[in-house]
Amino acid sequence: MNTMGKEKIEKNFLDVSDLAVQFYVPKRGGFFRQERAELKAVDGVSFSMSRGETLGLVGESGCGKSTTGRAVLQLLRPSRGCVIFDEEPIHEFWKKKRSEVDMGSTSTRSTSSNADDFSRSICITQP
Repeated sequence: MNTMGKEKIEKNFLDVSDLAVQFYVPKRGGFFRQERAELKAVDGVSFSMSRGETLGLVGESGCGKSTTGRAVLQLLRPSRGCVIFDEEPIHEFWKKKRSEVDMGSTSTRSTSSNADDFSRSICITQP
């Protein structure tokens, strides 16, 4: 029996590729100097997750675990890389969520299953 084409192909729920975050900090040597040094907080992080999987980021203090999480959620703007969430760029996902909140969508506010999405949308839109 040929089952080709009948098997469900599981797509990744989250794809992160070549993620990088850089900060620019003042160089040592005086208060009035305008020179800045580049600090690579995260460089070249890639991973994929399917629905139902759990990911743990493990490392020493200051190695970029929190910065990676913030960049994946777009709480920090990555310097480089791509984050695909449920088959679309994550910034498109947040754009849709923001428009739902801006339009005062009652469906988002009234259902308990969407409560987490609503609260994350509120947090992401704050400067």
